[in-house]
Amino acid sequence: RDVTGVQTCALPISRHADVLAIDRDRETWASDRGYVNCWKFAFIDPVLGGGKPSMLTLEGAAHKRNRTVTARGFTEKRVRDLEAKFRAYAKDVVDEALDLRTFNFVTRIAQTMPIEALGDVLGVPPEDRARFFGWIDTYAAPFDPRKNRSIDDVLAATAGLMDYALQLRDLRRREPGDDVMSRIAAAEGDELLSEDELMGNMSLLAAG
Repeated sequence: RDVTGVQTCALPISRHADVLAIDRDRETWASDRGYVNCWKFAFIDPVLGGGKPSMLTLEGAAHKRNRTVTARGFTEKRVRDLEAKFRAYAKDVVDEALDLRTFNFVTRIAQTMPIEALGDVLGVPPEDRARFFGWIDTYAAPFDPRKNRSIDDVLAATAGLMDYALQLRDLRRREPGDDVMSRIAAAEGDELLSEDELMGNMSLLAAG
């Protein structure tokens, strides 16, 4: 325990037997008991989806339900199709950068490629991607002064992201595809994700 009385783990766990023992000991190592790691003392927890439940912070049947529904966006065929699209994106991004000869690597390549790729995975329409990933950049790095001038910037980005997750769900109910949000939006009955779970998982996947 640290000085605040919170139980902590000082060393990384890497041995197979230790990992297996921890995985089976839910009473000691449950992931559904609040903020994790360094975010325990922060004003916001990006890993938890702004305080929303997600696969990373759920246990038992709730974790299985969230994981099962989300995994339908990653079928073998879907992954093959995405690979082909990602290869095309990579070629186009590099070709355009080479034509410029001098460019900012971060904005021209390092950001452009994942924006397009993850936009396809999540089902974010092309016209919304710049705005959506602007929120993600702020939300995922709340202490980076290059992105955020104040906590208000982070809170505004988080609110925008959460609201958009519900808008995207409604869009994919009307116009379904093969993406993750379409699979989440199509879930019914016992598999239906709550709005909080939907927002938490969207934040988790996008920030990841």
